[in-house]
Amino acid sequence: MRRIDLVGLAVTALLQRRTRTALTLLGIVVGACLLVTSLAAFRGVHIAIENQFMGSEKLQRIHISAKYGDREEAIEQAVVEGNVSDERRARLKKEIARHSPSREWKPTKPITPELLTRIAEFEHVEYVWPDMERYWQFYWGEQEEHGRTMSTISGPQGIEHLIVAGRGFKSDDEKAVLVHEYFVYDWGFHDDNQVEEFLGEKIRVENYNQSKQAVSSLDYFSGSEFSVTEKVLLGSLLLNFPDLVEQLEVSDDSKSLLKRAFTAAPEEEDYVAISEEYNVVGVFRSPTDDERKSMPFEWKWRSTELIFPVQTAIELHGRLSGQEQFWIDGAIVKADANETVRDVVDSLETTGVNTHSMVEFLEHVLRNLALIMWGMTGFAAAALLVAAIGITNTMVMAVLERTREIGIMKAVGASEAQIMSIFLIEGMLLGVAGGSIGVLSGWAISLGMDSWVRSILEGEFHETITEPMFLFPVWLALIVPIFCGFVTTAAAFYPARRAARIDPVQALRHD
Repeated sequence: MRRIDLVGLAVTALLQRRTRTALTLLGIVVGACLLVTSLAAFRGVHIAIENQFMGSEKLQRIHISAKYGDREEAIEQAVVEGNVSDERRARLKKEIARHSPSREWKPTKPITPELLTRIAEFEHVEYVWPDMERYWQFYWGEQEEHGRTMSTISGPQGIEHLIVAGRGFKSDDEKAVLVHEYFVYDWGFHDDNQVEEFLGEKIRVENYNQSKQAVSSLDYFSGSEFSVTEKVLLGSLLLNFPDLVEQLEVSDDSKSLLKRAFTAAPEEEDYVAISEEYNVVGVFRSPTDDERKSMPFEWKWRSTELIFPVQTAIELHGRLSGQEQFWIDGAIVKADANETVRDVVDSLETTGVNTHSMVEFLEHVLRNLALIMWGMTGFAAAALLVAAIGITNTMVMAVLERTREIGIMKAVGASEAQIMSIFLIEGMLLGVAGGSIGVLSGWAISLGMDSWVRSILEGEFHETITEPMFLFPVWLALIVPIFCGFVTTAAAFYPARRAARIDPVQALRHD
C-alpha cells in the first residue's frame, strides 16, 4: 500500500466522523491558541520592556545613599523597665534609642569623599556623580541673591547640553561656576550678544554652618528673605531673648519653656563662615521636561541657580561643615555598559551603602513576566493534555467501530505497520491542523489585545511604547503546529497499536 493511500484512508476516516473530529480539533485549537499567544506576548512584551530601558542611560545609573540607623551604643544603653520577654526588650530598646531626644542623625554607613574615590576605581564604573545640592547666598557686584546650587561632572555626560554661552568645566576641581541665564538677564545683560560679556565675571558665594544658625528657618516662617548678614544678627538677638523672658506676662511654665527654646547649646566651635569667589565660565538654561526626565537628580534641576564642578562642590561643602570628616547624602554611579550594571551593583553592596538601580526593577519586572508566561503555558499544556486524552479516547472508539474494516484490510494484505500508520497519521493530522488554526486564532486575538497591553505598559512606565506587544516570528508559527502534531501522534499511539494487533479472522466475524 502506497504512503499516499495511507494518508487518503486517514483523511477519509476523519471526514466520516465530522462531529467527533470537530470537537477533538476544538480542544487542540484552544491549547495551541493559548500556547502561541503566551509565547508571542512574552516575546513581544519582553523586547518592548528591554528596549524601553536599553535605549536609556538610566539603566546604567545606580543610585547610592547613606545608610542610616540607630547607633549600637545608644541601643545598648537604652533601659527597658518592667517584666518583658527578651524579644520585646530588644524591639523596645531600638525604639527607645530611635525616639531619644539626644539621638544624633548620623549615618551608620556614610558616603564620604574617600568612599566616592574608592568607588570610582571599581571595575566597570564610568563616573561617580555626588548629590551636592545646597542653598547659598551669592553676589555679583551689588546684586545679592540666594538659591539652590548643584554640582556636575565635567565633559559631555554632564550638563553641557544646557550651556547657552561660554563652556563647561575643564575638570572636576576647576575653581569656576556656571550661572543661570535668568540672573544674567535680571542683572542687565538683556541682548543675546551681551550674554557673552558676562563670562569672566566673579561670583561670590557665602554661607554659614546651618547647624549653628538659630534662624535658619525664619525665611519660611515669616515669608521674608534674609541675607546671611541679617541672619547672623537675628541669631545674636535671639540668643539674648532668654534674658527678656521674665518681663513677659505669661505663666512660669511658659517662661521656662521659652528659656529652654532660646538658650543656645554650648558652642564646641565658632561659626564657620564661607566667602569665596569663582570665575563665571558659562551660562546655562533650565532643562525641558523631557531633558529633565533623563538627567540625574531629575527634579532638582528645575530651580538650580549655580552649578559647580563636583570636586569643587565637595571642597566647599567640607569647609561649610567645619569638619575634616563629613558625609554626602547620595550619589549616582554609572556603569560602562548595560551588561555590567549587575556587577557594579554587587561591588557597591560590599561597601555597605544603600543601592537602587533600574536593573533591579527590570529584573523584577521580567521575573514577574516570566512567571505569567509560565502560568499561561501551563494552562496551554493542560488544554493540550485534555485534547490528547480526547484523541486517545476517540481513536479507541474508532478502533472498535472499524474492527471489521481493519480485518478486511489485513485480509487483503495490509501489514500491521500500515494499519498502525493510518491511525498515527490521523492523530498527526489533527495536531497539525489544530495547531495551525490555533496559531491563526492567536494572531487574530493579539490584534485586538495589542493596544490594551500597550496602554498598561505605558501607564506603568509613563513613556510612549511603539513596539508590538505580540511577536509571531516564523519559527513560532512553525513550531507550535509541529509540537501539537507530536503530542497528538503520541496520543494516537496506543489506539494505533491496538488496531494493528487485531486478529483478521476475528475481525471479519465482528458484527
